[in-house]
Formats: sequence, C-alpha cells, structure tokens
Amino acid sequence: MSEWISVSERKPEPNEDCLLLFPGGDCRYDIGFYDDEYDWWAGPNRGFNIFDTEPTHWMPLPEPPA
Repeated sequence: MSEWISVSERKPEPNEDCLLLFPGGDCRYDIGFYDDEYDWWAGPNRGFNIFDTEPTHWMPLPEPPA
C-alpha cells in the first residue's frame, strides 16, 4: 500500500478519488478528491467536505481485488 503524501508536497491529480487524512485529535479520514478549482471534496457522494477543513495528507486508493 502507498504511503501518506503531504498536501504541501504534492496534490493528487484533479478529480482522482483518493484517501484523505484530516487534522484533528482522532484519525479522521474519508475518500474524496481535489478538483480543478483548487477545492477538496469528501463525504457522501463527494458533495461536500464533512470535516469543513482541508486535509493534511492523501494517498491513492488501492486496486480492487481481482
């Protein structure tokens, strides 16, 4: 599996689903994407950011089983 990538180092390709890690006391993560207009989207249907903040890290999603 991939390692976490800091969003300050590199962002994912636009509109590519990835695993996002958000700041907070607990390990808060969700699947989401970074869009062409420089916004992060996560949560149900990727329609909003459920943590109301930008993620600190991301990683590509694993390949599905064969």
